[in-house]
Amino acid sequence: MKKISYITAAVIFAAILFVGGFVINFVSKSNNKTVKHDDSKIPQSEAKSDAESPPAKTIEEKGAIKKPEIIKYTVKVGDTLESIAKAYGVTVNTIAISSSISVDSILKEGQELRFPSVSGILYTVKDGETLWDISTTYDINVSDIAVASGIDSPGKLKLGQELIIPGADKIQPVLAAPAGTSKSGQSSGARVASRSGSALKSSSASSNRTMLWPVRGRISSPFGQRWGKMHKGIDIAAPVGTNVVASMGGVVTRSGWDSGGYGYLIVISHGNGFVTYYGHNSKLLVKSGEKVAAGEHIAEVGSTGDSTGPHCHFEVRKNGTPVNPINYLP
Repeated sequence: MKKISYITAAVIFAAILFVGGFVINFVSKSNNKTVKHDDSKIPQSEAKSDAESPPAKTIEEKGAIKKPEIIKYTVKVGDTLESIAKAYGVTVNTIAISSSISVDSILKEGQELRFPSVSGILYTVKDGETLWDISTTYDINVSDIAVASGIDSPGKLKLGQELIIPGADKIQPVLAAPAGTSKSGQSSGARVASRSGSALKSSSASSNRTMLWPVRGRISSPFGQRWGKMHKGIDIAAPVGTNVVASMGGVVTRSGWDSGGYGYLIVISHGNGFVTYYGHNSKLLVKSGEKVAAGEHIAEVGSTGDSTGPHCHFEVRKNGTPVNPINYLP
């Protein structure tokens, strides 16, 4: 009887093991099955999470803001000023004024138009004009014209050079300003236009107006004989502390006290034998050996040395000889 019980127990145990093994095997296979996903339904950012992300676009690829430029356009059949203006995002007036035609003009096939890529006008620099003169006439900042026109050196213009004057709607006669400072009192740094763009032109007085006024003010004492002796420059009256600017670019050859009557003095050599003196200053802002640009703030008006009141004593010397500064100022 015990033998039968043992056999029964063994059979039952074997059956349990068989059933258990089958269940374990079934569960294991179920867990190992691959679940297929429709990648097309997965957001791209998730589907490519393991892939290398593409590099970010540069400013150029995204389309950086382009600087203004001069557009040369050849008229095609069916073109009108309105259609061209709309295509380039400028005003009809911009194209008409810059191309020297009227806004009512009927265009002809093959006609050449030249205009800026921004609303404004093209302006051709004339003899004796400075960037400061032009900016004052059109009531626009010097820097705005310089940037729009791609000018790296605002202090040098060339005769016949084309400028883009953004926002302008007509050509205006440019009047020369009597000083080298801007509305804010800062230097414009602009020299007069010449054919070569150089600082000096010919030696005749009528064409030598190539220097900036060092100070804005009235002439209290002219060049020539004064009190029985030669006055080698001009005196420009101005309040103490008024900006004194370099009349031309050059190298500072002297900056300090002068015991000969100039007080605090700055002397600048400009090359070609030209030297300028700035006397009686209250404060000196540059040192000997420094290079300065035309219109750069170099000192402040004072009344030091032999002086009867605050002013800037301005001298121009050519090959060591004092000459009348008025012949070189606009």
